[in-house]
Amino acid sequence: MSQRLCFKIPRETNTYADVLMALGTASLLNEIYGDEARTTIEDRGDNLSIEVSSDKGLEFLDTFTRLDIGYPFVKQKNDEIIPNGVDDVFDYEKNKEIEEAYNKFIKTSGKKKNKISNKMIDSGFDKPHEPDPNLKLHKILASMRKGWKSDKEFHEYFINNREKISKLAMINLRHLSDPCFEKCSSDDLDKIVSGSQVLLPIGGKGVNRSKPDSTGKSGLPSDFIDWFSEWMKYRGMFKFLLPYRNGDDFKFLVIVPKDISYNSVVSIHNDLFKMNLWGGIKLDIQATLSLAKILVNHSEEYDKEKGSFKMLNRRPNQVIEGLYQAYFKSMGTAASLMNYSFIGLPGWFTIDDNKTAHEFMDILDEHGKCIGALQEEISSDIPLLQDYRNFLSSGDYKHFLEFLSLFGTYVMQRREKNKWVMQFTVQNLRRIFMVDKDYSEIISDEGFLNLASAIRRATVNAQYRKAQGRRDWDIKYGLAQDWKRVAEQPDKLVIAISEFVQQYNAENARHAEENKERRKNITTRDLDQVLNLIKNYGSFLVGMLLLAYGYARDVKETDESNSTEIKEGEIK
Repeated sequence: MSQRLCFKIPRETNTYADVLMALGTASLLNEIYGDEARTTIEDRGDNLSIEVSSDKGLEFLDTFTRLDIGYPFVKQKNDEIIPNGVDDVFDYEKNKEIEEAYNKFIKTSGKKKNKISNKMIDSGFDKPHEPDPNLKLHKILASMRKGWKSDKEFHEYFINNREKISKLAMINLRHLSDPCFEKCSSDDLDKIVSGSQVLLPIGGKGVNRSKPDSTGKSGLPSDFIDWFSEWMKYRGMFKFLLPYRNGDDFKFLVIVPKDISYNSVVSIHNDLFKMNLWGGIKLDIQATLSLAKILVNHSEEYDKEKGSFKMLNRRPNQVIEGLYQAYFKSMGTAASLMNYSFIGLPGWFTIDDNKTAHEFMDILDEHGKCIGALQEEISSDIPLLQDYRNFLSSGDYKHFLEFLSLFGTYVMQRREKNKWVMQFTVQNLRRIFMVDKDYSEIISDEGFLNLASAIRRATVNAQYRKAQGRRDWDIKYGLAQDWKRVAEQPDKLVIAISEFVQQYNAENARHAEENKERRKNITTRDLDQVLNLIKNYGSFLVGMLLLAYGYARDVKETDESNSTEIKEGEIK
Protein backbone atom coordinates (compact mmCIF):
# COMPACT_ATOMS: atom_id res chain seq x y z
CA MET A 1 0.00 0.00 0.00
CA SER A 2 1.41 3.37 -1.04
CA GLN A 3 2.33 5.83 1.72
CA ARG A 4 2.87 9.58 1.47
CA LEU A 5 6.01 10.72 3.25
CA CYS A 6 6.64 14.42 3.76
CA PHE A 7 10.05 16.09 4.29
CA LYS A 8 10.12 19.82 4.99
CA ILE A 9 13.01 22.12 4.02
CA PRO A 10 12.67 25.41 5.99
CA ARG A 11 13.05 28.65 4.04
CA GLU A 12 15.88 29.99 6.18
CA THR A 13 17.50 32.37 3.71
CA ASN A 14 14.78 33.11 1.11
CA THR A 15 17.41 32.66 -1.59
CA TYR A 16 18.13 29.95 -4.10
CA ALA A 17 20.18 28.25 -1.33
CA ASP A 18 16.91 26.92 0.12
CA VAL A 19 15.84 25.69 -3.32
CA LEU A 20 19.19 23.99 -3.98
CA MET A 21 18.93 22.23 -0.62
CA ALA A 22 15.37 21.10 -1.43
CA LEU A 23 16.37 19.85 -4.88
CA GLY A 24 19.46 18.13 -3.46
CA THR A 25 17.34 16.44 -0.78
CA ALA A 26 14.77 15.40 -3.37
CA SER A 27 17.57 13.84 -5.43
CA LEU A 28 18.70 11.89 -2.34
CA LEU A 29 15.17 10.68 -1.60
CA ASN A 30 14.74 9.73 -5.25
CA GLU A 31 17.94 7.70 -4.97
CA ILE A 32 16.65 5.95 -1.84
CA TYR A 33 13.06 5.23 -2.87
CA GLY A 34 13.70 4.87 -6.60
CA ASP A 35 12.07 6.27 -9.71
CA GLU A 36 9.05 4.03 -9.16
CA ALA A 37 8.18 6.24 -6.18
CA ARG A 38 6.70 9.63 -7.04
CA THR A 39 8.75 12.45 -5.54
CA THR A 40 7.23 15.95 -5.70
CA ILE A 41 8.30 19.39 -4.48
CA GLU A 42 5.77 21.95 -3.27
CA ASP A 43 6.38 25.48 -2.04
CA ARG A 44 4.30 26.02 1.11
CA GLY A 45 5.54 29.49 1.96
CA ASP A 46 7.68 28.97 5.03
CA ASN A 47 9.05 25.66 3.74
CA LEU A 48 9.64 23.62 0.62
CA SER A 49 7.85 20.33 1.11
CA ILE A 50 9.13 17.15 -0.54
CA GLU A 51 6.53 14.39 -0.77
CA VAL A 52 7.39 10.80 -1.59
CA SER A 53 4.62 8.38 -2.54
CA SER A 54 5.97 4.86 -2.04
CA ASP A 55 4.95 1.49 -0.65
CA LYS A 56 8.13 1.72 1.44
CA GLY A 57 7.58 3.67 4.62
CA LEU A 58 9.82 5.89 6.72
CA GLU A 59 11.34 2.81 8.34
CA PHE A 60 12.94 1.95 4.98
CA LEU A 61 15.49 4.67 5.72
CA ASP A 62 16.97 2.46 8.46
CA THR A 63 17.84 -0.23 5.91
CA PHE A 64 19.65 2.11 3.50
CA THR A 65 23.30 2.22 4.54
CA ARG A 66 25.32 3.02 1.37
CA LEU A 67 24.38 6.25 -0.31
CA ASP A 68 26.07 7.86 -3.30
CA ILE A 69 27.77 11.24 -2.86
CA GLY A 70 25.53 12.67 -5.59
CA TYR A 71 27.99 15.04 -7.28
CA PRO A 72 31.38 14.82 -9.03
CA PHE A 73 34.83 15.28 -7.54
CA VAL A 74 36.36 18.19 -9.45
CA LYS A 75 39.98 17.63 -10.40
CA GLN A 76 41.18 21.22 -10.76
CA LYS A 77 44.79 20.65 -11.83
CA ASN A 78 46.58 18.00 -13.83
CA ASP A 79 48.86 17.06 -10.93
CA GLU A 80 46.03 16.86 -8.41
CA ILE A 81 45.70 13.41 -6.82
CA ILE A 82 42.25 11.85 -6.92
CA PRO A 83 41.39 10.17 -3.60
CA ASN A 84 41.06 6.39 -3.66
CA GLY A 85 37.52 5.17 -4.15
CA VAL A 86 36.27 8.24 -6.05
CA ASP A 87 34.36 7.11 -9.13
CA ASP A 88 32.70 10.27 -10.40
CA VAL A 89 35.43 12.70 -11.49
CA PHE A 90 35.23 15.87 -13.55
CA ASP A 91 38.71 16.55 -14.95
CA TYR A 92 38.64 20.33 -15.33
CA GLU A 93 41.93 20.83 -17.21
CA LYS A 94 41.29 17.89 -19.54
CA ASN A 95 37.83 19.18 -20.41
CA LYS A 96 39.26 22.65 -21.07
CA GLU A 97 41.76 21.12 -23.49
CA ILE A 98 38.94 19.27 -25.27
CA GLU A 99 37.00 22.53 -25.56
CA GLU A 100 40.04 24.40 -26.93
CA ALA A 101 40.70 21.70 -29.53
CA TYR A 102 37.06 21.64 -30.58
CA ASN A 103 36.81 25.43 -30.84
CA LYS A 104 39.99 25.51 -32.91
CA PHE A 105 38.55 22.87 -35.23
CA ILE A 106 35.29 24.82 -35.61
CA LYS A 107 37.17 28.06 -36.30
CA THR A 108 39.47 26.58 -38.94
CA SER A 109 36.89 24.37 -40.66
CA GLY A 110 34.10 26.96 -40.76
CA LYS A 111 31.01 25.89 -42.70
CA LYS A 112 32.77 22.75 -43.94
CA LYS A 113 33.05 21.19 -40.47
CA ASN A 114 30.60 18.33 -41.20
CA LYS A 115 32.31 17.48 -44.48
CA ILE A 116 35.75 17.56 -42.84
CA SER A 117 34.50 15.46 -39.92
CA ASN A 118 33.21 12.78 -42.29
CA LYS A 119 36.52 12.73 -44.18
CA MET A 120 38.44 12.31 -40.91
CA ILE A 121 36.24 9.37 -39.95
CA ASP A 122 36.65 7.81 -43.42
CA SER A 123 40.42 8.16 -43.06
CA GLY A 124 40.41 6.42 -39.69
CA PHE A 125 40.86 9.52 -37.54
CA ASP A 126 38.63 10.58 -34.70
CA LYS A 127 36.88 13.87 -35.13
CA PRO A 128 37.33 16.33 -32.25
CA HIS A 129 35.06 15.60 -29.30
CA GLU A 130 32.49 18.20 -28.38
CA PRO A 131 33.15 19.75 -24.97
CA ASP A 132 31.21 18.55 -21.93
CA PRO A 133 28.20 20.90 -21.53
CA ASN A 134 28.89 20.99 -17.78
CA LEU A 135 32.22 22.71 -18.41
CA LYS A 136 30.51 26.12 -18.55
CA LEU A 137 29.36 25.63 -14.95
CA HIS A 138 32.77 24.40 -13.78
CA LYS A 139 34.57 27.31 -15.45
CA ILE A 140 32.51 29.84 -13.50
CA LEU A 141 32.79 27.84 -10.27
CA ALA A 142 36.57 27.70 -10.75
CA SER A 143 36.70 31.49 -10.92
CA MET A 144 34.70 31.66 -7.68
CA ARG A 145 36.68 29.12 -5.64
CA LYS A 146 39.75 31.19 -4.65
CA GLY A 147 40.78 28.52 -2.18
CA TRP A 148 37.32 27.19 -1.32
CA LYS A 149 37.29 23.39 -1.64
CA SER A 150 34.77 22.16 0.91
CA ASP A 151 32.91 20.15 -1.73
CA LYS A 152 36.10 18.22 -2.49
CA GLU A 153 37.07 17.74 1.14
CA PHE A 154 33.60 16.48 1.97
CA HIS A 155 33.74 14.18 -1.06
CA GLU A 156 36.98 12.59 0.17
CA TYR A 157 35.66 12.22 3.74
CA PHE A 158 32.44 10.68 2.39
CA ILE A 159 34.29 8.04 0.37
CA ASN A 160 36.24 6.95 3.44
CA ASN A 161 33.23 7.05 5.78
CA ARG A 162 30.32 6.18 3.51
CA GLU A 163 28.38 3.96 5.92
CA LYS A 164 28.78 6.37 8.85
CA ILE A 165 27.56 9.35 6.81
CA SER A 166 24.72 7.29 5.31
CA LYS A 167 23.43 6.44 8.80
CA LEU A 168 23.72 10.06 9.95
CA ALA A 169 21.93 11.20 6.79
CA MET A 170 19.01 8.84 7.51
CA ILE A 171 18.65 10.42 10.95
CA ASN A 172 18.57 13.91 9.42
CA LEU A 173 15.98 12.84 6.88
CA ARG A 174 13.81 11.58 9.72
CA HIS A 175 14.20 14.99 11.39
CA LEU A 176 13.03 16.71 8.17
CA SER A 177 10.03 14.38 8.16
CA ASP A 178 9.22 14.93 11.83
CA PRO A 179 10.96 17.59 14.00
CA CYS A 180 10.34 15.33 17.01
CA PHE A 181 13.23 13.24 15.74
CA GLU A 182 16.45 14.84 16.90
CA LYS A 183 18.71 16.38 14.27
CA CYS A 184 22.08 14.67 14.03
CA SER A 185 25.19 16.85 14.07
CA SER A 186 28.82 15.84 13.70
CA ASP A 187 31.76 17.96 14.81
CA ASP A 188 34.07 16.22 12.34
CA LEU A 189 31.79 16.91 9.40
CA ASP A 190 30.93 20.45 10.51
CA LYS A 191 34.64 21.27 10.50
CA ILE A 192 34.93 20.20 6.87
CA VAL A 193 32.11 22.21 5.36
CA SER A 194 32.16 25.97 4.93
CA GLY A 195 29.78 28.27 3.11
CA SER A 196 30.42 29.58 -0.37
CA GLN A 197 28.97 32.75 -1.83
CA VAL A 198 27.78 30.59 -4.72
CA LEU A 199 25.56 28.67 -2.30
CA LEU A 200 24.43 31.67 -0.24
CA PRO A 201 24.86 34.73 -2.48
CA ILE A 202 23.52 37.41 -0.14
CA GLY A 203 24.59 36.12 3.26
CA GLY A 204 27.55 36.39 5.59
CA LYS A 205 30.94 37.99 5.49
CA GLY A 206 32.66 38.00 2.16
CA VAL A 207 29.87 39.51 0.10
CA ASN A 208 31.70 42.82 -0.16
CA ARG A 209 35.26 41.59 0.35
CA SER A 210 37.79 42.08 -2.43
CA LYS A 211 37.72 38.31 -2.82
CA PRO A 212 34.15 37.20 -2.04
CA ASP A 213 34.97 33.51 -2.43
CA SER A 214 33.31 32.16 0.69
CA THR A 215 31.25 33.03 3.70
CA GLY A 216 32.76 32.03 6.97
CA LYS A 217 30.73 30.72 9.87
CA SER A 218 31.44 33.86 11.80
CA GLY A 219 29.34 35.76 9.30
CA LEU A 220 26.30 33.50 9.40
CA PRO A 221 24.00 32.11 12.09
CA SER A 222 25.25 28.67 13.10
CA ASP A 223 22.01 27.05 11.95
CA PHE A 224 22.72 28.18 8.37
CA ILE A 225 25.74 25.95 7.94
CA ASP A 226 25.76 22.32 8.93
CA TRP A 227 27.25 19.38 7.11
CA PHE A 228 23.97 17.80 5.94
CA SER A 229 22.51 21.05 4.59
CA GLU A 230 25.75 21.84 2.75
CA TRP A 231 25.92 18.34 1.29
CA MET A 232 22.37 18.70 -0.04
CA LYS A 233 23.32 22.08 -1.54
CA TYR A 234 26.39 20.53 -3.19
CA ARG A 235 24.10 17.94 -4.78
CA GLY A 236 21.70 20.69 -5.86
CA MET A 237 24.45 23.00 -7.11
CA PHE A 238 26.01 20.51 -9.53
CA LYS A 239 22.63 19.29 -10.80
CA PHE A 240 20.51 22.45 -10.92
CA LEU A 241 22.63 25.61 -11.09
CA LEU A 242 22.23 27.39 -14.45
CA PRO A 243 25.38 29.36 -15.39
CA TYR A 244 25.51 32.22 -17.91
CA ARG A 245 28.30 34.58 -18.91
CA ASN A 246 27.93 38.19 -19.97
CA GLY A 247 31.43 39.26 -20.97
CA ASP A 248 33.58 38.87 -17.87
CA ASP A 249 30.52 38.94 -15.59
CA PHE A 250 28.20 36.04 -14.98
CA LYS A 251 24.84 35.00 -13.59
CA PHE A 252 23.50 31.98 -11.78
CA LEU A 253 19.84 31.08 -12.26
CA VAL A 254 17.89 28.45 -10.33
CA ILE A 255 14.44 27.10 -11.16
CA VAL A 256 12.00 27.57 -8.27
CA PRO A 257 9.42 24.74 -8.08
CA LYS A 258 5.87 25.52 -6.95
CA ASP A 259 4.16 22.14 -7.23
CA ILE A 260 5.83 19.66 -9.56
CA SER A 261 7.49 16.24 -9.55
CA TYR A 262 11.24 16.02 -9.03
CA ASN A 263 11.77 14.10 -12.29
CA SER A 264 9.91 16.81 -14.23
CA VAL A 265 12.17 19.49 -12.72
CA VAL A 266 15.19 17.45 -13.85
CA SER A 267 13.89 17.20 -17.43
CA ILE A 268 12.87 20.86 -17.62
CA HIS A 269 16.20 22.01 -16.15
CA ASN A 270 18.16 19.87 -18.62
CA ASP A 271 16.29 21.36 -21.59
CA LEU A 272 16.89 24.92 -20.35
CA PHE A 273 20.55 24.15 -19.60
CA LYS A 274 21.11 23.10 -23.23
CA MET A 275 19.88 26.41 -24.61
CA ASN A 276 22.47 28.94 -25.74
CA LEU A 277 21.32 32.06 -23.89
CA TRP A 278 23.30 35.17 -23.04
CA GLY A 279 23.01 38.83 -22.08
CA GLY A 280 22.01 40.86 -19.05
CA ILE A 281 18.39 42.03 -18.87
CA LYS A 282 17.60 40.13 -22.04
CA LEU A 283 18.95 36.91 -20.52
CA ASP A 284 16.46 37.23 -17.66
CA ILE A 285 13.61 37.63 -20.14
CA GLN A 286 14.74 34.92 -22.56
CA ALA A 287 15.39 32.41 -19.77
CA THR A 288 11.97 33.05 -18.23
CA LEU A 289 10.05 32.80 -21.51
CA SER A 290 12.08 29.72 -22.50
CA LEU A 291 11.39 28.08 -19.15
CA ALA A 292 7.66 28.72 -19.58
CA LYS A 293 7.73 27.21 -23.09
CA ILE A 294 9.63 24.14 -21.90
CA LEU A 295 7.17 23.70 -19.03
CA VAL A 296 4.12 23.86 -21.29
CA ASN A 297 5.85 21.62 -23.85
CA HIS A 298 6.37 18.95 -21.15
CA SER A 299 2.69 18.93 -20.17
CA GLU A 300 0.23 16.27 -21.25
CA GLU A 301 -2.21 19.01 -22.22
CA TYR A 302 0.23 20.19 -24.90
CA ASP A 303 1.33 16.72 -26.01
CA LYS A 304 -0.62 13.80 -24.59
CA GLU A 305 1.87 11.18 -25.77
CA LYS A 306 5.14 12.88 -24.78
CA GLY A 307 3.94 14.92 -21.80
CA SER A 308 5.32 13.93 -18.38
CA PHE A 309 2.82 15.71 -16.09
CA LYS A 310 -0.61 17.36 -16.11
CA MET A 311 -1.26 21.07 -15.70
CA LEU A 312 -4.64 20.26 -14.09
CA ASN A 313 -6.25 23.61 -14.81
CA ARG A 314 -3.32 25.52 -13.32
CA ARG A 315 -1.33 28.48 -14.52
CA PRO A 316 2.35 27.84 -15.38
CA ASN A 317 3.50 29.84 -12.33
CA GLN A 318 1.44 27.49 -10.14
CA VAL A 319 3.70 24.65 -11.30
CA ILE A 320 7.05 26.47 -11.42
CA GLU A 321 7.19 29.85 -9.68
CA GLY A 322 10.05 31.30 -11.71
CA LEU A 323 13.79 31.82 -11.46
CA TYR A 324 16.10 33.12 -8.78
CA GLN A 325 19.06 34.97 -10.24
CA ALA A 326 22.34 36.22 -8.81
CA TYR A 327 24.48 38.56 -10.92
CA PHE A 328 28.21 38.71 -10.17
CA LYS A 329 30.46 41.49 -11.42
CA SER A 330 34.03 40.62 -12.33
CA MET A 331 36.54 42.57 -10.25
CA GLY A 332 39.64 41.22 -11.94
CA THR A 333 40.84 38.42 -9.70
CA ALA A 334 37.49 38.06 -7.92
CA ALA A 335 33.76 38.58 -8.42
CA SER A 336 31.29 40.56 -6.36
CA LEU A 337 27.54 40.10 -6.08
CA MET A 338 25.83 43.09 -7.71
CA ASN A 339 22.20 42.03 -7.91
CA TYR A 340 19.96 39.32 -6.53
CA SER A 341 16.35 38.97 -7.62
CA PHE A 342 13.43 36.73 -8.48
CA ILE A 343 11.71 36.65 -11.88
CA GLY A 344 8.26 35.12 -11.94
CA LEU A 345 7.01 32.74 -14.59
CA PRO A 346 4.06 34.02 -16.66
CA GLY A 347 0.68 33.03 -15.21
CA TRP A 348 -1.62 34.77 -17.65
CA PHE A 349 -4.33 32.12 -17.68
CA THR A 350 -4.95 28.51 -16.72
CA ILE A 351 -4.11 25.60 -18.99
CA ASP A 352 -6.75 22.89 -18.93
CA ASP A 353 -6.70 21.35 -22.41
CA ASN A 354 -4.78 21.14 -25.68
CA LYS A 355 -6.35 24.37 -26.98
CA THR A 356 -5.30 26.54 -24.03
CA ALA A 357 -1.85 24.92 -23.98
CA HIS A 358 -1.27 25.88 -27.60
CA GLU A 359 -2.70 29.35 -27.05
CA PHE A 360 -0.23 29.90 -24.21
CA MET A 361 2.61 28.63 -26.37
CA ASP A 362 1.59 30.94 -29.25
CA ILE A 363 1.68 33.94 -26.89
CA LEU A 364 5.12 32.95 -25.57
CA ASP A 365 6.40 32.61 -29.15
CA GLU A 366 4.99 36.02 -30.04
CA HIS A 367 6.54 37.70 -27.00
CA GLY A 368 9.89 36.07 -27.68
CA LYS A 369 9.93 37.31 -31.28
CA CYS A 370 8.85 40.83 -30.34
CA ILE A 371 11.52 41.06 -27.64
CA GLY A 372 14.08 39.51 -29.99
CA ALA A 373 14.76 42.72 -31.94
CA LEU A 374 15.55 44.73 -28.78
CA GLN A 375 19.25 45.13 -28.01
CA GLU A 376 20.92 45.89 -24.68
CA GLU A 377 23.70 47.67 -26.55
CA ILE A 378 21.21 50.32 -27.77
CA SER A 379 20.45 52.74 -24.94
CA SER A 380 16.94 53.55 -26.20
CA ASP A 381 16.01 49.84 -26.06
CA ILE A 382 16.94 49.41 -22.40
CA PRO A 383 13.79 51.06 -20.93
CA LEU A 384 11.63 48.64 -22.94
CA LEU A 385 13.59 45.61 -21.70
CA GLN A 386 13.42 46.89 -18.13
CA ASP A 387 9.65 47.43 -18.31
CA TYR A 388 9.09 43.96 -19.74
CA ARG A 389 11.33 42.33 -17.13
CA ASN A 390 9.45 44.24 -14.41
CA PHE A 391 6.25 42.86 -15.87
CA LEU A 392 7.58 39.30 -15.61
CA SER A 393 8.99 39.87 -12.12
CA SER A 394 5.85 41.38 -10.64
CA GLY A 395 3.07 40.10 -12.86
CA ASP A 396 1.70 43.68 -12.76
CA TYR A 397 -0.05 44.52 -16.04
CA LYS A 398 0.76 48.21 -15.59
CA HIS A 399 4.41 47.43 -16.35
CA PHE A 400 3.23 45.61 -19.47
CA LEU A 401 1.19 48.64 -20.54
CA GLU A 402 4.22 50.90 -20.03
CA PHE A 403 6.23 48.52 -22.19
CA LEU A 404 3.58 48.34 -24.92
CA SER A 405 3.31 52.12 -25.13
CA LEU A 406 7.06 52.34 -25.73
CA PHE A 407 6.99 49.37 -28.08
CA GLY A 408 4.42 51.07 -30.32
CA THR A 409 6.85 53.95 -30.88
CA TYR A 410 9.66 51.42 -31.37
CA VAL A 411 7.68 49.69 -34.13
CA MET A 412 7.18 52.98 -35.95
CA GLN A 413 10.87 53.88 -35.66
CA ARG A 414 12.03 50.49 -36.97
CA ARG A 415 9.69 50.60 -39.93
CA GLU A 416 10.75 54.13 -40.80
CA LYS A 417 14.29 52.76 -41.16
CA ASN A 418 13.01 49.81 -43.25
CA LYS A 419 13.99 47.37 -40.50
CA TRP A 420 12.01 44.26 -39.61
CA VAL A 421 10.01 44.23 -36.40
CA MET A 422 7.40 41.85 -35.02
CA GLN A 423 4.15 43.35 -33.70
CA PHE A 424 2.08 42.04 -30.84
CA THR A 425 -1.36 40.89 -31.99
CA VAL A 426 -4.69 42.10 -30.67
CA GLN A 427 -5.88 38.51 -30.33
CA ASN A 428 -3.04 37.50 -27.99
CA LEU A 429 -3.21 40.72 -25.98
CA ARG A 430 -6.91 40.07 -25.48
CA ARG A 431 -6.16 36.52 -24.25
CA ILE A 432 -3.86 37.96 -21.58
CA PHE A 433 -6.02 40.89 -20.51
CA MET A 434 -9.36 39.05 -20.41
CA VAL A 435 -8.54 37.39 -17.07
CA ASP A 436 -8.75 40.78 -15.30
CA LYS A 437 -12.32 42.05 -14.80
CA ASP A 438 -11.58 45.76 -15.36
CA TYR A 439 -9.34 45.12 -18.35
CA SER A 440 -11.90 42.70 -19.79
CA GLU A 441 -14.74 45.22 -19.62
CA ILE A 442 -12.64 47.94 -21.24
CA ILE A 443 -11.32 45.87 -24.15
CA SER A 444 -14.78 44.41 -24.81
CA ASP A 445 -16.35 47.85 -25.22
CA GLU A 446 -17.39 48.64 -28.82
CA GLY A 447 -16.37 52.28 -28.64
CA PHE A 448 -12.94 51.35 -27.27
CA LEU A 449 -12.39 48.82 -30.07
CA ASN A 450 -13.45 51.26 -32.77
CA LEU A 451 -11.14 53.98 -31.46
CA ALA A 452 -8.25 51.49 -31.15
CA SER A 453 -8.83 50.45 -34.77
CA ALA A 454 -8.73 54.11 -35.84
CA ILE A 455 -5.42 54.58 -34.01
CA ARG A 456 -4.05 51.53 -35.82
CA ARG A 457 -5.12 52.82 -39.22
CA ALA A 458 -3.62 56.25 -38.53
CA THR A 459 -0.26 54.90 -37.29
CA VAL A 460 1.18 51.47 -38.03
CA ASN A 461 -1.19 50.63 -40.88
CA ALA A 462 -0.73 54.01 -42.57
CA GLN A 463 3.02 53.67 -42.24
CA TYR A 464 2.89 50.18 -43.76
CA ARG A 465 0.90 51.49 -46.72
CA LYS A 466 3.49 54.23 -47.21
CA ALA A 467 6.21 51.56 -47.42
CA GLN A 468 4.12 49.88 -50.14
CA GLY A 469 4.13 53.14 -52.12
CA ARG A 470 0.59 54.15 -51.10
CA ARG A 471 0.77 57.44 -49.22
CA ASP A 472 -3.00 57.68 -48.83
CA TRP A 473 -3.31 58.86 -45.24
CA ASP A 474 -1.49 61.12 -42.82
CA ILE A 475 0.70 59.18 -40.37
CA LYS A 476 0.37 60.13 -36.68
CA TYR A 477 3.99 59.59 -35.71
CA GLY A 478 3.98 61.17 -32.24
CA LEU A 479 0.61 59.90 -31.02
CA ALA A 480 1.95 57.26 -28.58
CA GLN A 481 4.37 59.67 -26.90
CA ASP A 482 1.76 62.43 -26.67
CA TRP A 483 -0.98 60.25 -25.19
CA LYS A 484 1.37 58.51 -22.78
CA ARG A 485 2.51 61.90 -21.52
CA VAL A 486 -1.04 62.90 -20.55
CA ALA A 487 -2.44 59.45 -19.69
CA GLU A 488 -2.65 60.23 -15.96
CA GLN A 489 -4.36 63.58 -16.57
CA PRO A 490 -8.01 62.87 -17.53
CA ASP A 491 -8.84 66.31 -18.93
CA LYS A 492 -5.75 66.43 -21.15
CA LEU A 493 -6.24 62.86 -22.36
CA VAL A 494 -9.85 63.61 -23.31
CA ILE A 495 -8.66 66.66 -25.28
CA ALA A 496 -6.00 64.55 -27.06
CA ILE A 497 -8.56 61.87 -27.96
CA SER A 498 -11.10 64.43 -29.16
CA GLU A 499 -8.52 66.20 -31.34
CA PHE A 500 -7.46 62.88 -32.86
CA VAL A 501 -11.07 61.90 -33.62
CA GLN A 502 -11.79 65.28 -35.22
CA GLN A 503 -8.68 65.11 -37.43
CA TYR A 504 -9.27 61.46 -38.30
CA ASN A 505 -12.88 62.02 -39.38
CA ALA A 506 -11.98 65.26 -41.19
CA GLU A 507 -9.43 63.38 -43.27
CA ASN A 508 -12.10 60.78 -44.05
CA ALA A 509 -14.45 63.57 -45.18
CA ARG A 510 -11.83 64.99 -47.57
CA HIS A 511 -11.38 61.55 -49.10
CA ALA A 512 -15.13 61.21 -49.47
CA GLU A 513 -15.37 64.57 -51.27
CA GLU A 514 -12.60 63.53 -53.67
CA ASN A 515 -14.12 60.07 -54.22
CA LYS A 516 -11.04 58.45 -52.71
CA GLU A 517 -10.78 55.49 -50.38
CA ARG A 518 -12.17 56.23 -46.94
CA ARG A 519 -12.10 54.60 -43.55
CA LYS A 520 -14.82 53.93 -41.02
CA ASN A 521 -15.48 57.08 -39.00
CA ILE A 522 -15.48 57.35 -35.22
CA THR A 523 -19.06 58.06 -34.11
CA THR A 524 -20.31 60.24 -31.28
CA ARG A 525 -21.48 57.02 -29.65
CA ASP A 526 -17.95 55.58 -29.83
CA LEU A 527 -16.50 58.71 -28.26
CA ASP A 528 -19.15 58.78 -25.52
CA GLN A 529 -18.41 55.16 -24.64
CA VAL A 530 -14.67 55.84 -24.36
CA LEU A 531 -15.25 58.92 -22.20
CA ASN A 532 -17.50 56.83 -19.97
CA LEU A 533 -14.73 54.24 -19.62
CA ILE A 534 -12.31 56.96 -18.56
CA LYS A 535 -14.80 58.12 -15.95
CA ASN A 536 -15.30 54.59 -14.57
CA TYR A 537 -11.80 53.09 -14.84
CA GLY A 538 -9.44 56.05 -14.92
CA SER A 539 -7.57 57.80 -17.70
CA PHE A 540 -4.30 55.91 -17.27
CA LEU A 541 -5.75 52.43 -17.72
CA VAL A 542 -8.02 53.35 -20.64
CA GLY A 543 -5.39 55.51 -22.37
CA MET A 544 -2.64 52.91 -22.08
CA LEU A 545 -4.92 50.10 -23.27
CA LEU A 546 -5.87 52.22 -26.29
CA LEU A 547 -2.17 52.53 -27.16
CA ALA A 548 -1.57 48.82 -26.55
CA TYR A 549 -4.43 47.82 -28.85
CA GLY A 550 -3.90 50.66 -31.31
CA TYR A 551 -0.31 49.73 -32.11
CA ALA A 552 -0.95 45.97 -32.15
CA ARG A 553 -1.70 43.98 -35.29
CA ASP A 554 -5.26 42.74 -35.75
CA VAL A 555 -5.04 39.57 -37.83
CA LYS A 556 -8.78 39.74 -38.60
CA GLU A 557 -8.86 43.38 -39.65
CA THR A 558 -8.91 44.43 -43.32
CA ASP A 559 -8.68 47.88 -44.85
CA GLU A 560 -12.10 49.32 -45.35
CA SER A 561 -13.08 51.23 -48.48
CA ASN A 562 -16.82 51.17 -48.11
CA SER A 563 -19.45 53.78 -48.73
CA THR A 564 -18.49 57.40 -49.06
CA GLU A 565 -21.59 58.48 -47.20
CA ILE A 566 -21.31 60.01 -43.74
CA LYS A 567 -23.71 58.07 -41.55
CA GLU A 568 -25.88 59.51 -38.83
CA GLY A 569 -23.98 59.90 -35.56
CA GLU A 570 -20.54 60.19 -37.14
CA ILE A 571 -18.36 63.10 -36.06
CA LYS A 572 -17.63 65.47 -38.99
